[in-house]
Amino acid sequence: GMLRIHLVEGQNLVAKDNMMGGMVKGKSDPYVKIQIGGETFKSQVIKENLNPTWNEMYE
Repeated sequence: GMLRIHLVEGQNLVAKDNMMGGMVKGKSDPYVKIQIGGETFKSQVIKENLNPTWNEMYE
């Protein structure tokens, strides 16, 4: 059989990019990495976004 993955979005992600030694909280450049069996899928990087939308399909 075939497995189909539909990556839709992330919500309320934690900000990981800090500026000025952590005094100013930034955003994040999130991506998703999926490993199934021997295959790895990596989404696009969405710059400076804590609520990213990918809408990507993997097979």
